[in-house]
Amino acid sequence: MALPMKLRVMMMRQNMSKFLWKHQPYWKQYLVKLAIFAVITSVIVIFVCLDEDFTLWIRYKFQKVDLKKLAEEYSDESTIYVDKTVADRLFKQVKVLCLILTVPSHLGTQVGVVNATWAKRCNKVLYALCTNKKDPDFLNTCKFGESKSHLIGKVRHSFTFAYANLIHDYDWFLKADDDTYVVMENLRYLLSHHDSNSPGYLGYHFQTYLEQGYMSGGAWVCDQPSGSTTDGGGGV
Repeated sequence: MALPMKLRVMMMRQNMSKFLWKHQPYWKQYLVKLAIFAVITSVIVIFVCLDEDFTLWIRYKFQKVDLKKLAEEYSDESTIYVDKTVADRLFKQVKVLCLILTVPSHLGTQVGVVNATWAKRCNKVLYALCTNKKDPDFLNTCKFGESKSHLIGKVRHSFTFAYANLIHDYDWFLKADDDTYVVMENLRYLLSHHDSNSPGYLGYHFQTYLEQGYMSGGAWVCDQPSGSTTDGGGGV
């Protein structure tokens, strides 16, 4: 049975297209393949640049830093003379819990430096990050992501934990990032002039987005009563 004319024409066109593709100059074939490769590569690059969680995972997976060596480099203060009389007294009188937000990929960089410098002057430090490592200074926040869009959840979780477990052990609660440097002696001196039993907080008060504003930036500190308002997901 003879095929319909239209079907025969279609088959001839398909065969002709295959023949032309197979016998066209090699540079045209390579050009098409190169264009396809460029498109796929561009999509991958855009995905990596936009997906912060994926980027952090890659950095954490392949980053190799000697944490002990880094900490030793910044921890030697034997050659510096400092009169710590007032600082030592305030350390006992003004107790500060430092809640520092970080990510796993920063354990060998920012966290190492922070832990070897100003964080050791906190009465207690907790690093909020997603980790399975068992450490008394680590607060697991794996139920939240590690990108900037999850910071509110991490802050609330940190203060909820502090309120439930440590609220009566410290006078003030400092929220900071792992790229923040705090002169704890100066902070304690400032806080010593404020009543930690009266609700209040110190820091930069943003007046954007929300009518009442909000506390944000590299660091801010609140006292016991203010810290308790974060329990149950509330904001300071």
